[in-house]
Amino acid sequence: MKKLTTIAVLSFLFFCGCKNDDKTTATEEKTETKSEDDEGEDAAAPNNNSTDDDAETPSTTGGSKAEYLSGVTITESGGLKVTRAFVNSVDGQVYRNEVIARANEKVILNLNMEGFKEEDGMSYVGAAEKITASDGTVILDVEDLFSKYSSTGLNANDARIIRMSAVVTGNAGTNPYYIVSFRVWDKKGSGEVKGNYKIVSK
Repeated sequence: MKKLTTIAVLSFLFFCGCKNDDKTTATEEKTETKSEDDEGEDAAAPNNNSTDDDAETPSTTGGSKAEYLSGVTITESGGLKVTRAFVNSVDGQVYRNEVIARANEKVILNLNMEGFKEEDGMSYVGAAEKITASDGTVILDVEDLFSKYSSTGLNANDARIIRMSAVVTGNAGTNPYYIVSFRVWDKKGSGEVKGNYKIVSK
């Protein structure tokens, strides 16, 4: 049976290039919080030369214009917002309409966030991810990828970009697609973002 593992990656934005490594285990899958460089990722922005009028969708709150690519859907509440959401491959290719992945190919969800409450320059982020196969089998269900930071918080600048990854492994073709559902919330406020996207098996 095809499985999906997930890696939660928090993008660190210090000008001095500071990085942080930390590992936690959730359920039977391995969940990690790593720096961009550790994952070999250098794809924070999609190709601006690409055009897709259907890619931009109005934000569900505040009347602002947000950009959701790769078939990502977003709902917002409590003042927490996603200004841009897209999925890319490890080599930086942005999936503009739908995510198609082969076995053992990692895809990365990128969420540009704003609206977290700050306490002494720190934000307290919660992030959950659930992956369900097309036949209804729950492959992964992690309640809080950043539970280790519940008491210490994260630098408010670091919390502006959150990345969560999924890797399709096993025999190709077992399920035609997977649904990746995610939830990001403010542990010090009422802000919450929910969404999902589909990974089509190739």
